[in-house]
Amino acid sequence: MKFTNELIEKCEFTILDLWGMKEIVNMGGKDNPGICTCAMNTFFAFADIEKDKFRCFYLIGSLIDQTMFTHFQEIYSEFRSVLKFPKIYQHGCGMASPSMFFEVKKIKSSKIRPFEYEEGSKEVNWDTMKTVAENLFEDCKNWFKESNNESLISPFNDKIMEEINNKENGFQEPNKSQLLKLLKAIND
Repeated sequence: MKFTNELIEKCEFTILDLWGMKEIVNMGGKDNPGICTCAMNTFFAFADIEKDKFRCFYLIGSLIDQTMFTHFQEIYSEFRSVLKFPKIYQHGCGMASPSMFFEVKKIKSSKIRPFEYEEGSKEVNWDTMKTVAENLFEDCKNWFKESNNESLISPFNDKIMEEINNKENGFQEPNKSQLLKLLKAIND
């Protein structure tokens, strides 16, 4: 779980650091750090190092975390104690859909403050998404096995697909189809 835990730690450090500098809104405090949707573009503007990897990690990690919370409540605390993925908060309304990460704005220059955003969303690097997703799902499968919940791997994978297909979660084409295809290939 080295890959996943390193990204969890880097992301948590970045969130808490930017929160401490009053650059982003962290709705979860120190115990459940996460960015608010209103701070998403600023977070990714500051998180220049491995920006694509962070974005893919945040998208897949929050999808995994929210699926576990929603559909596997009986083991969520145990899961969360080992894999503490960062949260994505909807300002004042609980959790936001991971689909928000497909909406990260393009930045003209991350060296200038305030940041200048271009029209439209930044394209997803699908090679990076594949690498991140493969590692995160492998670590999740290992957690299921180590925690004696191996029988839940297949139902978990099914619920992930349901969450992506749920219209209320806002996953849009063409990203929706690409994400479904990628996760199906990883989890078959």
